[in-house]
Amino acid sequence: MSKQSGGHIGNKGVVSKITPRDKMPVAKNGKRAKIILNALGVCNRLNPAQLYELELNFLADNIAEDMKKMSLNDAKKFYFGYLKDINKEQYKSVKAFYNSLDKKEKVAYLKEVMNDGFSTYQPPFWDNIGFDRLKEIYKKYKYEPYEVTIEGLPVENRLIISDVYMIRLKHEPKSKLSARSTSYINMKNAPSKSLSYKKHEEPYSKTPIRIGNLAYLKIS
Repeated sequence: MSKQSGGHIGNKGVVSKITPRDKMPVAKNGKRAKIILNALGVCNRLNPAQLYELELNFLADNIAEDMKKMSLNDAKKFYFGYLKDINKEQYKSVKAFYNSLDKKEKVAYLKEVMNDGFSTYQPPFWDNIGFDRLKEIYKKYKYEPYEVTIEGLPVENRLIISDVYMIRLKHEPKSKLSARSTSYINMKNAPSKSLSYKKHEEPYSKTPIRIGNLAYLKIS
């Protein structure tokens, strides 16, 4: 049995089928899907943030491609303009790094973005792009979903294929004990996801935990 999880709460799941790479969906531009998530998982867990991250990175892929057609100065403005639109904290961090480079290093950095692309980050629980904001961003950056084929056969609907952060879970408890949060409510009967928590300023979790037995499970 194998499990995977992303960076947003609730989108962990079990791998139900392993398919050969050449049978996975491939876009007209050659980008091929590596993981297909069950769409019902989004509905059941009410977790659309993972889809917004996918959409934003889809736009990022197209922006990197269009940067190749621009002068370096225009490419720089286009790149940083997009970062500022979708995540101001990431924009500030990347811009500070860019400004610390010398002229030659700045050129190399922009060319690396054009050739290798870039990924955006949406912090879970906090300051995520919502549906209304995503619509505004699509009005500004007008890119169409990809034409996709599976084993050479066209898919009727155009699809979004892009990058999201995924990890593989391994769990081999020796003590057969587990601990989990009882809820999102802390001991003061208030939501535990405070501003200081979201900014990683909490020295430890204040959420009550429940300790219990766990049946032996090996995930490899």
